[in-house]
Amino acid sequence: MEQDTGAANEQTRPGSTLVKPVAILMIAQVLDKGLYLAREMLVSAFFGLSGLTDAFNVGLYVSNLALVLLRPLIEDTFIPVYIARLARDRDDAQRMLETVALLIVLVTGAVVTGVNVFAPQVVSFVAPGFAPETADLTVQIVRVMTVYTLILALTNFALSVLTAHRAFLLVGLSPLAATVVVIAMIAVFAGTLSIQSLTWGLVLGTLVQLGILAVGLWRRRLAPRGPRLDLRFREVWGALGAFTLLMFLVRLVNMSLGWVDRNLGSQLAEGSLAALSFATNIFQLPFQICVLAVTTVAIAQFSWRVAEDDMTGLKRDLALALRIAAFFLIPATVGLVALHQPVVRLLYERGAFGAQDTAITASALLAYAVGLVPQAIVFIAVRLFLARKEAHLILLIVVAGALVHVLVDLTAIGPMKQAGIALALSANATVMAVTSLLLARWKLGPLGGRLILVAFAKISTAAVGMGLTVYALLFLAAGWPTLWSVLVCVVVGAGVYVALAYVLRLSELRLLLAAVGGRVGLRGWRWT
Repeated sequence: MEQDTGAANEQTRPGSTLVKPVAILMIAQVLDKGLYLAREMLVSAFFGLSGLTDAFNVGLYVSNLALVLLRPLIEDTFIPVYIARLARDRDDAQRMLETVALLIVLVTGAVVTGVNVFAPQVVSFVAPGFAPETADLTVQIVRVMTVYTLILALTNFALSVLTAHRAFLLVGLSPLAATVVVIAMIAVFAGTLSIQSLTWGLVLGTLVQLGILAVGLWRRRLAPRGPRLDLRFREVWGALGAFTLLMFLVRLVNMSLGWVDRNLGSQLAEGSLAALSFATNIFQLPFQICVLAVTTVAIAQFSWRVAEDDMTGLKRDLALALRIAAFFLIPATVGLVALHQPVVRLLYERGAFGAQDTAITASALLAYAVGLVPQAIVFIAVRLFLARKEAHLILLIVVAGALVHVLVDLTAIGPMKQAGIALALSANATVMAVTSLLLARWKLGPLGGRLILVAFAKISTAAVGMGLTVYALLFLAAGWPTLWSVLVCVVVGAGVYVALAYVLRLSELRLLLAAVGGRVGLRGWRWT
């Protein structure tokens, strides 16, 4: 009877368990990404598109590669399996937490030791086109970044535990401290340490973030009480082991695509990899603000729905997550397409970063932008399949996208250069989005497709109106300083979009306003 009452109350407050934490995380992401852009502006001003930034980007890629064995456990499979046990027995869940924490330390320590020893061979494999001096610098960076890798593994695990317990405020705000440390390191030591100021900034910043998360775990009595390697829980390790192995294969496919992109990019003109990195930073700004907020909440929410066997609530949450993501990312796509060159010029064109660098980076940004919404759909759908422990479906989705990715890479890199590599990612995301929605419909039945399509159509209409306004403003602002033209386009364009969303009675707008400001009295609205 209590469950029925709870369901009824939730129906009267649509999205109450999803939208408010998403709004909290989005606000935190806005703050974090503002700081991150400041960091990237410093990097572009000090180092530009050069061998230094190419070396750092490959070093960062290798550090992520070193975590390939553990990312499936830390970021994919742990949360749904942990929540399933937490729903039944908190003590067993705590023992599982302690065992996984010790495994992370042992496996990461072994991996980073190997990377240190074989760093020259790893760099040669990842970026064979580098000049000798750039390759030597990359080896140095890789060895420093192994420390970062170990700290990052523990940090991501702490974030997963807190996400499972829905401690979203701490999850959202802790990265701010890490970014502040990185900015300080670059500002103070760029002249003496060169690009290593950024490398050591990441190490120290992530260590600070881990300390903050450790305090949060301790206050919630979730911190490991000591080293524990308990492998007797056959039920846990039977599910977790096979689940993690499949997600490892998924990660391996994605990492292989990253290697293909970097291998091809390293054979283009010097700075091509850096151009892709700078374009990715802009492209990921709206993506991370919105999609990471939605998926961080969704993986916990979906997993709790599955643990409670609430399939109706699961489908309702999935539809709402897709609608909220579309509300932000469809207009973001239109805005990036319209402003791809002015935005790159505003953020990066100073110091060592010239007008030609702007043109190269902007072309990559445009190709990335068209895949923004499909990537959001993929990320949300993957969380659905993770919560249901259907990693085999995720592997199928990723393989389908990978085949298209490689095909576009090989055919587009010749005429389009670095933009061809970016376009391959967008094509990959589009194929995966279609495949994932078809599989979700097959596994769950009707997903509220009419509701989703109506919302997408209304959002697209408002976004087109915004886009036409931005193009008109760009024409009128020709000759203005870039800062003012971009600022006017963003502010006025956003205002037009919100006004059109109100006129079209988009319930997503009302939900978000209610989440951040309490009850919003907008008479005449109805749920679309």
